[in-house]
Amino acid sequence: MEILDAVNRNDLDRLKQLLDMSSSASAPNYSPQSTLSSNMNHVAVEQGRTALHLAATTGAIDALKLLIAQADMQVDVQDLQGNTALNLAAACSDLEAVRLLLDAKADPTIKNFAARGPLDNAKSTRVQALLKGRLSADEHSHGSSKISRQALVTQIQATLPKDPATVRLFAVDLYLTEETLRQRSREIIRQLIEEKQIANHKARLLEAAVALQDKETAERLMDQLRHWQDENERQAATITKNLSDVMRQHSEELQAAFKRNEETENSLIELQRKNAENAIELAKLHTQLDSATSPQSIVLTTKNNTEPSTELQNLRENVAKLQVEKASLEERVRLADKFKTITDTELAELRTEITKLRNAQQEQMFKHIETTATTPALTAQMEEETNIVYIKGGGQAKRIKAGTPEKLVDKLINPSHFDNQFMQAFLMTHTAFMSSKDVMSALIKKYDDASGDDVQKTYLRLINTVKYWVDAYWNDFFDDPFLLSLLNTFVDKIKTEGMANILRKVIQRKQSGAEPRTRTGTNDTAVLLSSPPKPILPKVLAKRYAALDKMGYGTLNSATLSALKESIAGETKSSDWAARMSSTDSLASTTTTVNKVWSFSGTKPRTSEDDGSLPDIPVKIVELDPTELARQLTLIEFELFSNIKPREYLDLAWMKEDKETRAPNITRMTRWTNHVIHWLITEIVIIKESPKPRAVILEKVIQLAVALEKLNNFNGVKEVLAALQSSSVYRLKKTKELVSSKLLKTLTDLEKLTASDMNYKALRSKVHAADPPLIPFPGVYQGDLVFLEECSKEKLENGMINFSKYQKTAGYIMEIQTYQQTSYNLEPISEIQEYIKRYPVFDDALAYSHSLQCEARATS
Repeated sequence: MEILDAVNRNDLDRLKQLLDMSSSASAPNYSPQSTLSSNMNHVAVEQGRTALHLAATTGAIDALKLLIAQADMQVDVQDLQGNTALNLAAACSDLEAVRLLLDAKADPTIKNFAARGPLDNAKSTRVQALLKGRLSADEHSHGSSKISRQALVTQIQATLPKDPATVRLFAVDLYLTEETLRQRSREIIRQLIEEKQIANHKARLLEAAVALQDKETAERLMDQLRHWQDENERQAATITKNLSDVMRQHSEELQAAFKRNEETENSLIELQRKNAENAIELAKLHTQLDSATSPQSIVLTTKNNTEPSTELQNLRENVAKLQVEKASLEERVRLADKFKTITDTELAELRTEITKLRNAQQEQMFKHIETTATTPALTAQMEEETNIVYIKGGGQAKRIKAGTPEKLVDKLINPSHFDNQFMQAFLMTHTAFMSSKDVMSALIKKYDDASGDDVQKTYLRLINTVKYWVDAYWNDFFDDPFLLSLLNTFVDKIKTEGMANILRKVIQRKQSGAEPRTRTGTNDTAVLLSSPPKPILPKVLAKRYAALDKMGYGTLNSATLSALKESIAGETKSSDWAARMSSTDSLASTTTTVNKVWSFSGTKPRTSEDDGSLPDIPVKIVELDPTELARQLTLIEFELFSNIKPREYLDLAWMKEDKETRAPNITRMTRWTNHVIHWLITEIVIIKESPKPRAVILEKVIQLAVALEKLNNFNGVKEVLAALQSSSVYRLKKTKELVSSKLLKTLTDLEKLTASDMNYKALRSKVHAADPPLIPFPGVYQGDLVFLEECSKEKLENGMINFSKYQKTAGYIMEIQTYQQTSYNLEPISEIQEYIKRYPVFDDALAYSHSLQCEARATS
């Protein structure tokens, strides 16, 4: 343990002395049980680490060099967790220690018992690069070894004896060796098979002990076990890192304490030297006093103004001061020793607490698994009927987990099993596992086969289901004439004329295109009964609308006034431009140069020369109030958002090659988001004169984000933050220095709100707590749908449809639909909207070029 103590203290002289002593004690015959091996290759029984492990984790590079230089040092020895010194050095991101161990032929491919090697544990990119380079070099050397082996074969062939009798003896010996190897291999294989059978038997006993009833339950519990094992490994890694930090800090404190101790000892030696010199000087003075009895000596002393008694008194005072200083230094040495003892005790207690904590975590993990396996009320149980599987938990109603398509249709129209969410989810997602024709044919058959006491209830359920289907997903019938004919066949079969007429009216209304308002909610009524907030206009626009009031348009309602303003600005109806957006190219092509803009119809805006309307009035972002700018941006984005159809979210349609057809509205909104981001970037970097006016625009953009957050337009907030975090804007440090600290703090708060930490936890909470109208950030729900699509199977092993997956998918989409129902009660200002839509934006390369013109790169 003295070697370990020397490594821990980084006492190189003592370590070298101990290593020399150990080497001489074990020479000339070294064995694994020798003194050197026992001193250098074990720390403690409960850890199984060597002095090399300790040096690699504490950063004691000089001690590590001394240990590696020992001929008998085992650089690849593993501790109780299977970690080598190279593993620990890589985990501590100690580049120099990793380089020394690799030079000492440490194996970078050895993994610990958690199947993690040095490259897996390395967090530093420099350490990772070093390990990867060494692994590549090893592979190259392995290839070279093959070439060397071929050369060796050639050499052996050249040295084989020519005498057939001798060659025969060699062949017999080779055959005997091969037979011995074959027999040993058989024994090893037989032993491995027996061990596998024993392990399988233990696994079966363990399954029986924890009451595993079926394969799915076993898989679920194994998933839980793996989760807790991963959690335990993560916490163990955190504990290891913290322990490494504590040990490094402890080593630094010890080094500082040893340095102070050394300074104190040097001061004490210097004090003793001064005391000795003063004692010699004092003895000389005593001699002079004894001999100074003649008058001549007294006269000489008086003439020189030197009195021996006075000098003696001064020397005595100096000696007293030195004695006080000596006592103070001795007290400092005593306190340093006491501090070292306390630090060692605290470190030992910390190691003990970490061991206890790890054991407690393991016990808690196994208790949780045991409780989960033995407590039915806490786990999801499955009830299986013919062709359908239910899930139920403690105190919860059972839900459908899976079933055949036919059985799912049965549950859809079962009068004793009414579940509105199931109906909505089925009709929304059924195209993923059965065609609409099959569903309609099955419903017709159910109507024909209905009988018994509940026949009227069954008819009512069938008619309500078909009515909801036609109302919500009319395109299914509009795009398929055969399905429409099946629908008419079903209507003709309805015996109750009143119910049949209800369905016919719905179909006629859909075919004529006379749709009622689809957005419902309390706020829609507010739009009609109350006035929107008064727009905040710049002076140039305020004069125009004041002229409208004088012309007698001030008493018109918001819808009529909006139509009038659209006519004056030369813009078509708002419901048309979203459709025209589908014909535009992607942003990648519309932002290649500064001259291109976001267009909707491919034609230039109409002016007074075209139709005699009022001329276009140019506006600038610096003149616009952030609140009004946020209102107009929100109106544009809500129209895009509300036009997205539920089926566009299915099967990750927005990520497919045919996304323009399958998810046109999501694609339009994505294009619009890119346009807004590039618009804001361009507004900032286009100002190259000085940082001050650029900072004014930057503050305006941050205020826009604040106003969007107040309007619950979280998609707009993400757009603004994406623009501010782009490389073209983020690098403008001189500009940011001129922005007020209050706004920068607000920006930081918005970044925390919309951060992706814990799967957008903060943003989800904000959205769920907000009252509509609102525009969520679509990326949150699209991420959920991607995870669900990739991690959930469409069918179970028994071939049944995994309907729980589709029900979760429908749940996400229906939440989005909820936000689409309530529109904003805001007055559209067409000039501001046109300014945003038609602003000529820079692409990324051009924006970065302008950013460099604003602020050049910092020269090193």
